Amino acid sequence: MTEFETKLERFETLAAECDLISKLTDDAAKRELYLRLGLHYRELAGDMRAVIAASVASGVSSRDSAASGARSRR
Repeated sequence: MTEFETKLERFETLAAECDLISKLTDDAAKRELYLRLGLHYRELAGDMRAVIAASVASGVSSRDSAASGARSRR
């Protein structure tokens, strides 16, 4: 599994956990907080899907892009 796919899976898991917590809490403020947080994680997951699709289309693996990012920071 690539680094991008690992991050995607983590964002999806966090979104699902936030949704569950929002359903289980009786506190309206906490419910709203976890609903918004879940939405944010779903947006991040969507962004990560786009990054994965772009890297697949260009033939660049997450390791290649991470390595080039490390080189550009030197």
